[in-house]
Amino acid sequence: MGYVARAHGVRGELRVQLFDAASRALHEVERVWIGGVERAALAARPTSGAVLLTVAGVRDKDAADALRGAAVEVPRAAIPLGPGEFLVSDLVGLEVVDETGTALGRAVAILPGAQDLLVIHDDAHERILPVVPEFILAVERAAGRVVVRLPEGLPVEPIDRRRRR
Repeated sequence: MGYVARAHGVRGELRVQLFDAASRALHEVERVWIGGVERAALAARPTSGAVLLTVAGVRDKDAADALRGAAVEVPRAAIPLGPGEFLVSDLVGLEVVDETGTALGRAVAILPGAQDLLVIHDDAHERILPVVPEFILAVERAAGRVVVRLPEGLPVEPIDRRRRR
């Protein structure tokens, strides 16, 4: 979902910076994992681009500060998705095909940023495709594939095998 940016106040509240500022998932869950440790979510309230989160076992500023930088996660099933919606992380591991059904390789990673990027590898090459509706046409999780439209001039680079170690 995001990460603990810092403590908020003196009573152990956490400022959680979200990867998706519009997400409401932290407001709706009963349990969260912070730094790999499961905790009861007691309260969540919005603030600009973040959520102020209160969790069991974190009662003061020092305890909250100790969690700075920790990943904040929720169970996958706790994130409601509407028809046609997907989590960007769902793309990793899927076969990637173009509009005609031609196999392009496999989605191996997401490069997060202001614009998430999908890293696609075939046996010898790498493509990096922006995750936007113009290029990601369909995510068929049951079929294990994502259908994409490659933009004209998208670079295809050889995979540097030394970098993958």
